[in-house]
Amino acid sequence: MQLKIYHLARLGVTHYDEVSAFVIIAASPGEASRMASDDAGDEGAYTWVDPAVTSCEVIGTALPDAVPGPVVRSFHAG
Repeated sequence: MQLKIYHLARLGVTHYDEVSAFVIIAASPGEASRMASDDAGDEGAYTWVDPAVTSCEVIGTALPDAVPGPVVRSFHAG
């Protein structure tokens, strides 16, 4: 299966000690959301699996030797 590159972003306001976005290599949008929830900040893990508060879009195709997981995490330290 070809892995995809996903951009996940929170909708709305981001506060201190919260993550606002991720770039993740994963096999599916659901897998990308679960990976993001495993690396959540104070916003809570549920945020990354709720499509009402988080967007998830494919932004590319990963290279054949890519390893699934977060590539970038935008954390707002307080």
